Amino acid sequence: MQASAKMFIAVLVLSVLVVMAHAFPFWLDSPTRSNSHDPKSPLFAVPTFHPAATATPDSTPCPACSPTDTPTETELPTFSFTPTPPKTATPTHTFTPAPAACATEDHLDLTFAINNSNPCTGQFPQILFNIQNYNTANAVNINTLTIEGWFNSGDNTIDWGGDSWRTTVYNSTGVSQGNAAATITFSSSGLAAANKAELCTIQFTTSVMIPAGGWVAVGTMASGAFAQFDGAGNSPTFEWDPSCSNYTGLGYGTYTNGTYVHDPSWMLYESGGPVCEWNSPASSDPFTGVPAGGSTCSCPVVSAGSPTTTPTPTLFQTHTASPTHSPTPSGAGCSPEDHMDLTFAVNNSNPCTGQFPQILFNLYNNNVSNPVNVNTMSIEGWFNSGDTTVDWGGDSWRSTVYDSLGNNLGQAAATITFSSSGLTGGKAELCTIQFTSSVMIPPGGYVVMGTLASGAFAQFDGAGNSPSFDWDPTCSNYTTLGAGAYVNGVFHHDPTWMLLENGGPVCEWLNDTNTDPNTGVPAGGSTCSCPPASGPTLTFTQVSTATYTPVANTPTPTPTPGSITCTTTDHLDLTFAINNSNPCTGQFPQVLFNIVNNNATTNVNINTLSIEGWFNAGDTTVDWGGDSWRTTVYNSGGVSQGNVAATITFSSSGTGVASSAELCTIQFTTSVVIPAGGYVQVGTMASGAFAQFDGAGNGPSFDWDPNCNNYTGMGLGADVNGTYYHDPTWMLYESGNPVCQWSSPTTKDTPNAVPASGATCSCP
Repeated sequence: MQASAKMFIAVLVLSVLVVMAHAFPFWLDSPTRSNSHDPKSPLFAVPTFHPAATATPDSTPCPACSPTDTPTETELPTFSFTPTPPKTATPTHTFTPAPAACATEDHLDLTFAINNSNPCTGQFPQILFNIQNYNTANAVNINTLTIEGWFNSGDNTIDWGGDSWRTTVYNSTGVSQGNAAATITFSSSGLAAANKAELCTIQFTTSVMIPAGGWVAVGTMASGAFAQFDGAGNSPTFEWDPSCSNYTGLGYGTYTNGTYVHDPSWMLYESGGPVCEWNSPASSDPFTGVPAGGSTCSCPVVSAGSPTTTPTPTLFQTHTASPTHSPTPSGAGCSPEDHMDLTFAVNNSNPCTGQFPQILFNLYNNNVSNPVNVNTMSIEGWFNSGDTTVDWGGDSWRSTVYDSLGNNLGQAAATITFSSSGLTGGKAELCTIQFTSSVMIPPGGYVVMGTLASGAFAQFDGAGNSPSFDWDPTCSNYTTLGAGAYVNGVFHHDPTWMLLENGGPVCEWLNDTNTDPNTGVPAGGSTCSCPPASGPTLTFTQVSTATYTPVANTPTPTPTPGSITCTTTDHLDLTFAINNSNPCTGQFPQVLFNIVNNNATTNVNINTLSIEGWFNAGDTTVDWGGDSWRTTVYNSGGVSQGNVAATITFSSSGTGVASSAELCTIQFTTSVVIPAGGYVQVGTMASGAFAQFDGAGNGPSFDWDPNCNNYTGMGLGADVNGTYYHDPTWMLYESGNPVCQWSSPTTKDTPNAVPASGATCSCP
């Protein structure tokens, strides 16, 4: 071989060795490349990604699927509107506006509520919304509106929702304009952040106009939520938001079930354009929605005083998911002619998922002249064969008969028995409640069968339903007790309970002239005919017997009477109730009142009456209230005399004391006469409170009364929601003069109300 050829081969071999050394360093450095965890080793194994198995859970929650450890909450929201905001790092909802203003000019507002558990530790959160049209003249078609939220990639399962019966449009006076269906879809958001990966889009598809001043109830606590999400995609815990980090966090467990909040992590759109929300016709909403990708346009900042109204939808809608209770009357009319009415409330958990539901009733005698003995009355309900256990109930102290003025006429005992109904399934067991005491219910009188404050009427027990021991584990009872849709302590006209008089079925009446469209229907079908339903649904809750018990730091109203007797001689009485949380630790307390005219013969015009309370300097914001539909005047028989509007204003009290620096004045402005023996419902738990206060002026906690020392303390957390008290820190005036209150035509109210500055005249 020639020398040049040998040289060429040598150079070629050396070149190949250099290339192979770069490709396979292990060959040239074996002592340091034998570790299989070394990325340069030929033995190194690239990890293989194994996706988590997709959960396919049962249609009902599985106890075994419950988490064993509390999730680490590293990004909880700190929205200032949350009553008890967490203190840790949070997803940020920050405006990053483009120079141009948002094009949407309609004054709309979106609020959100959750039901059914903490989304961070529960599988099945339920969602509800309210949409308010604050335009002064322009109607808006709901089919132009869309709602969007952003979630983790595993959060894209919906069990149910969007049905047309779940969403109702109302005008400004609460009259239904129609139902609206919606689609609910999940898709990729295109955002990189894990907690914003899934975009949820809710699109209303039915054409219904929302009148100016009207609103939309997108689900209700009473008739059913708008939709139920499902954490089925989050194996193995199956919680909706196991990392507690979703951009749209559904409150992260801090929201109270059924309480509506301005949550900027939900975005409202109109005709595809982002909506700048308004919380009144003239005030922009500081918590307007912010998309997960940041705002794309600029919203105005406008303040024109306190927001004015956010109507609360009625709680007497039909829940079509419930068993059907259709009358199948015979030709004969039902024999009892007394005009009676029965309402029902549940307490202590969902009967489908809890062992110990408690039951309460109200029974009304709406006759004009006929008294009825309570011992002629009985109530029947129908249940599954395992539902026959009663822990307690029926004691005489649990049921009290009152006259139309609220005077106690005596107590009534009752028996509670279960027997075979002769029917099957959820109707197999007949529960019979029979009053055994002889007490007359006068015309206009009523019977309170248990209260949330003093104790329910009875407690059922699912002990016969092993292994879950839930009262109604299949959620299929004919008498469902609300099947989880009823709010504790809120009374409903529930047709699955049947009222009987002397053993005959009662055709119920809302008052002496209007039949009840939700009269009871037996599980086997009606056996006689009731007159056609007529008139509106009334909610008569004149139960004002609770005693005001101030807690330790309540300012003491001390009478310092002047030398003259108070001039007002009308025998009027004022009671107060709170709803929606402790005012010392919550941002949004709601207020309700009852006013009773205890005169024997003299009528009183409500526009001569006003109510005053005293608060700290930061307590001056009212979200809504005073609308005419919130206040109704009734005669002694419970017949409506008309609705009444009121103004709610705050001004300096001049007392010089911090806890009473602000004077709140409620002035009724409509002329409606309260007949002798009549009363006024100033808001109700069923149809909506009178007003909602807002602690927005008390940063950083935003609690209404963060120091828990307001003169008018609204119970300072001691009052039971919806229970009426004689609270002497609210003052009633007639024609500008302080009223000496009377709890009956002949009994003076003790304690009587006292202004924050002290009494200026003497009550008899």
